[in-house]
Amino acid sequence: MKTGNSQILVSFVGGPGMDKLLEMEITLTGSPGKSRTQSIGSRLGTTPVQVPSSLTFTGHYSGTNHVFITGYFSDGTHKAVLDKDL
Repeated sequence: MKTGNSQILVSFVGGPGMDKLLEMEITLTGSPGKSRTQSIGSRLGTTPVQVPSSLTFTGHYSGTNHVFITGYFSDGTHKAVLDKDL
């Protein structure tokens, strides 16, 4: 969710099969093309991502921004869980 031109809030509220989610790797690409990557949880651990969880990106986010989230699961798999323009 974009909360203005200076913050983007990424929230995780759970869902089917997400009890095995160990890490959410979030890449945010701003309108000038600059990317930042941060994570919630750790794929190296054994504890699932807590519900609810959130992460705030602070910076200059006017125009179109892109969020790509990769989920890493306890069975060793990973997949895209979000690929969206804001």
